[in-house]
Amino acid sequence: MGLEEILSMIVSGPALAAVCIVVYMHRQDSQSLHQSIDNNTNALKELAGLINEMRIEQGKVDQQLDSLWHRYKELKEELDELRKCCHCGGSKGGE
Repeated sequence: MGLEEILSMIVSGPALAAVCIVVYMHRQDSQSLHQSIDNNTNALKELAGLINEMRIEQGKVDQQLDSLWHRYKELKEELDELRKCCHCGGSKGGE
């Protein structure tokens, strides 16, 4: 075993340890990044579900408003007819 081989072994041991540390730290960062991406993906899916539920509820509200508006028009027409009838009947009490 020559001096070069001994120096190579001395240098390669710490170099190998340094490489292992760098790879380990990179792996930890990578796992953290993937976990963060997964969390964001799940949050976006949940948000999309809530938005969809809101759209469904808004559609129900729109239908109810439409129904109420049509009912209002019907009642107004009935009331107008009743007013015409009362005025045409010759009632002098309201005049």
